[in-house]
Amino acid sequence: MQFGCCIRHPQELPLVKAAGYDFFEFSGQALADLDAPSLQQLLAAAQETALPCVGLNAYCGETPAIVGEHFSASQTAAYAQLVCERGALLGAPAIHIGSPAARRLPAGYPHELAVRQCQTFLQITAKAAAQKGMRVRFEALNDRCSDFANTTAEAVQIVHAAFPQKIGLVLDFFHMYVMGESLSEAEKALPYLEHVHISTCGEHLQRGYPQEPEREWITQILSWLKQHGYRRTVSIEGDVFHLEEAQRSLRLLRQLDRETGR
Repeated sequence: MQFGCCIRHPQELPLVKAAGYDFFEFSGQALADLDAPSLQQLLAAAQETALPCVGLNAYCGETPAIVGEHFSASQTAAYAQLVCERGALLGAPAIHIGSPAARRLPAGYPHELAVRQCQTFLQITAKAAAQKGMRVRFEALNDRCSDFANTTAEAVQIVHAAFPQKIGLVLDFFHMYVMGESLSEAEKALPYLEHVHISTCGEHLQRGYPQEPEREWITQILSWLKQHGYRRTVSIEGDVFHLEEAQRSLRLLRQLDRETGR
């Protein structure tokens, strides 16, 4: 398998390279917020390190809203155009849509309406992405950070109904862990699975880099993925990038990748 890191600052990219990772993901929200000099710094670092960008995680903040009272098709389209244009400069093949702040709902909000809004959001974003040769991948988020699409099954249903030939799934084992989902429940995602996120779950749901105490858990994940024919990309989506932690985590992942066979 190939292993990468999710980052949000241009200066972190050379460190990802130094740590030995195969690729990086960059925050879509951070990419949209970069001023012109910072964007050029990121593009220069990507060219210098020659690390591929496999996708844009953390697609947006509260705006554009994916669901809820502030949903706007025009805001969705304008933001998608900006992120896709910048993502194409990075050579990113996909947008990974989790974005918990954009998936919060007031009490009593109609679930059916939220489903339609999310599907429209994905369709609009997928259209903008396709114009740049990119794909959209949706992700379930745990119910402690988001009010919508909290389980793998819900995310699968939305992707299936929205635009399945243009939209895939990111399977994030952090969110599955928080939701208490078993690996057998993840089998629902297999027809749409295109990318994987992992991280540890610390105090206050802080996300970190898997270390030796997570050996058994990571072994189970890698074994399960390979059992079902997945041998593609796995990103660590930590809250903060630490070089030494990232290096130790990569050594562990590569060792377990070897031990779980090909």
